[in-house]
Amino acid sequence: MRKYLLLLFALIAGPTLVVSGFHEYQNSKKLQAQGKATAGKVIDYKETVTGKSRTHHYYLTVDYSPENASPLRTRTSVNQETFERAISTGEVKVHYLPSDPAIIQAGEKVETKATSLIVGSLLSIGALGAIVFMIRQFRQRSSVTEVPAPTQILADEELKKAA
Repeated sequence: MRKYLLLLFALIAGPTLVVSGFHEYQNSKKLQAQGKATAGKVIDYKETVTGKSRTHHYYLTVDYSPENASPLRTRTSVNQETFERAISTGEVKVHYLPSDPAIIQAGEKVETKATSLIVGSLLSIGALGAIVFMIRQFRQRSSVTEVPAPTQILADEELKKAA
């Protein structure tokens, strides 16, 4: 039962991560090509630690003023170096898209983000591989080879002798 739940999870989470990861990747590429930079003021920050591996995630809530737009406040994920520098100075460089100022990255450089896309792809491929494996196992179990009964073997041998 557990393997079916894991398979169901992978079948749902994989494509979901692929779609969201693809949008994240596209936005980071647009930010690299068309993004504008402005100063952002750090309003709040949060560090979370998850899982057995004690993975750290860093978040900043920043106020920034895009060109020709009203000021915005957004929460964004950042790396440890940007997080520590932003806390100490109270400011962070914000890269935003002029066409959609709500799409941002905070830090000195815009990073290409593809982690969700890669993880989602791996989950989807793994789920499809597991389905193929399970179908093959099912087919092997259901195809029972017929073994002739002992009486049939004796009858066949008598027919051969008679001929």
